[in-house]
Amino acid sequence: MERLDDLSLRHISRFLDPEDIIRVGRTCKRMYSAMPRVVEWRGKDFKVNAGYYCRPELYFDGPELSHTVQKLNLSVTWHDQGWGNRKGELWLNLMRRPKDGGGEPAQIASYRPLFGIAEHFTKSSKTAIQHHPVVTEARPGDFYRFMRHVGGGGGHSLKVWNFRVVATLLDDLALRHIAAFLNPEDIVNLGRTCKRMHSVMPQVVLYDEEWRGEDFEIDGPRGGHFWPELYFDGPALSSTVKKLSLSVIWNDQGWGNRKGELFLKLIRRDGSGENIVAEHRRLFGIAEHMETPASVVIENHQVVKQARPGDFYRFMRNAGGGGGHSLTVRNFRAVASLCKVI
Repeated sequence: MERLDDLSLRHISRFLDPEDIIRVGRTCKRMYSAMPRVVEWRGKDFKVNAGYYCRPELYFDGPELSHTVQKLNLSVTWHDQGWGNRKGELWLNLMRRPKDGGGEPAQIASYRPLFGIAEHFTKSSKTAIQHHPVVTEARPGDFYRFMRHVGGGGGHSLKVWNFRVVATLLDDLALRHIAAFLNPEDIVNLGRTCKRMHSVMPQVVLYDEEWRGEDFEIDGPRGGHFWPELYFDGPALSSTVKKLSLSVIWNDQGWGNRKGELFLKLIRRDGSGENIVAEHRRLFGIAEHMETPASVVIENHQVVKQARPGDFYRFMRNAGGGGGHSLTVRNFRAVASLCKVI
């Protein structure tokens, strides 16, 4: 049977109750790592009597969220005074603290009432919240504020026990799965859209690899004009490429037609062998008669844009045919700026 990836398992978990998610997660380490995290908060049992004037009041604040929220499951056993008008209720607000850490938290969303209005008789109530702003707008650092209201007018009371909240938290696996299909530049751009994305996206690290070619002096053949030959192959790329910086000191035979050049090919191996993905001719133009330093930076070329891990660069040389041509190269240096996703 084909192995399910974590995203598929996470999607399946959306149709499970929190208790079932926990049971599945206990079957093996693989399932435990793939299942969403389930946390539980409990409110204290209480009985509150209200006077003629009664305003909503704080029941309790939940802890700060460590991840985004997939769903909330809430349950309670409760009743009111047992006669007259029914006014008792419970609800929750999604709260967010200011960025600077000071001042009062702001209310982002509210879900009211959680279980309707309290009955005159003892009743156990449940509710599940999934596609509501108190869930969809929640992000790490937010918290839930649970409120209660007995009701004014005189004679009202509210008794609550076994209040329980089970929060199913997402660890941003889906976004990381999407990131696996993006190149490093797109990961960086997506991470810049907001703090939420920045905290979720993998880190992109730029680093350099240097390759050096041996010094050489070669003579071209008597016949023909373009007689390329292998200079050297670079190592397999470990990551995608941001740019290539190349430099050399070189010259040709010092007289006559100028034909000497260096170029590179981006090579990819597959089941059929080696394939040329892209080619960059005349890296430094054509060699001068006198010894000359030359350099080039390649960024917006297919040899850079098409490169992917496992490919390699093949460096080629051509002294030129026709008789009397030569090419001398010293201090050839290639620096590949690579993007590593960690």
